[in-house]
Amino acid sequence: MDSSADQAAADRHSPRAVVVTGLFGTGKTSAVEDLAERLDDKGLAYAAIDLDWLGWANPTSPTHQAHTLSEIREKNLASVLANYLDAGIQYFLIAYAVRNQEELDRLKAVLDMPVDVVELVASQEVIKSRLETHATTGRQDDLRMAAEWSKNGYGSGFQDLTIDSEPGLPHVVDTIMARLSW
Repeated sequence: MDSSADQAAADRHSPRAVVVTGLFGTGKTSAVEDLAERLDDKGLAYAAIDLDWLGWANPTSPTHQAHTLSEIREKNLASVLANYLDAGIQYFLIAYAVRNQEELDRLKAVLDMPVDVVELVASQEVIKSRLETHATTGRQDDLRMAAEWSKNGYGSGFQDLTIDSEPGLPHVVDTIMARLSW
């Protein structure tokens, strides 16, 4: 094989990730769940990770409060990633509302693999209709935060691809799968 064919073969077997980002209520976690089903149907070695869960903590002791939730999340991701890589996982599907380019750069440094960033967008009316139906206090907080982020321009402008999530999950997942060619 020539060097370009060797590189193409290596690329097919190298770990890679997609970060599905966007405001709260745009469908990130649902999209990652459906992407996981698609990769499962293809028999690919994948891991689906919701980064919010890796940083959901409240370090109350003064000794531990110096650690920011971002630091905790990044350390947890590094540990989880190492375990998955040891298990032969090649494709990483990550749901996370990335706030800004700096946060994305830190995330990419932890991942240390090719990363596609897909931003899901939806109108504030759609986001409100999706989040208002959830009874949890957390989802109501997400609704307020989505409005704040939208107002302040957070969570946008650093993606490789933007997808309107309003047409529905099949549209979102089909578009992401076409982009990734996995």
